[in-house]
Amino acid sequence: MSTEQSALDWKDDYSVGHLGLDGEHRYFIELINRMSLILASGAARQEILDLLLLLESETDVHFQHEEEILKLTGYPTVRDHAEAHRKLLDEIVQTRYAVERRKDSDVGAEAKRINDLRTQLFEHILSEDMSLRTLFK
Repeated sequence: MSTEQSALDWKDDYSVGHLGLDGEHRYFIELINRMSLILASGAARQEILDLLLLLESETDVHFQHEEEILKLTGYPTVRDHAEAHRKLLDEIVQTRYAVERRKDSDVGAEAKRINDLRTQLFEHILSEDMSLRTLFK
């Protein structure tokens, strides 16, 4: 199974109109691309784990930031948005646990799960977060 996926490039169309959130979303696309590169290069288990830990930490901080902004602006479906965040963060944590349980030589078996996570994160930015545009534009 190929673990290589094409790089995602930031486009102005992805902007929600909030400088801070857009910067964080750009950073997530960089992390997503970095994950694809290390999978394609056959990186060691620890390198994959380190990136998953970084992704988990940065995602948690970003989601808290985004949810605080949504609360402050009176966003009507902030609870639903926060629930989507919790599900994504849980998927990152579960993916990290799965890689931690694997032996070094078996990490490639988690490539599909990691690529699915990559897709989920990108789709969240392109779908759910696009609804935030009405707040900032």
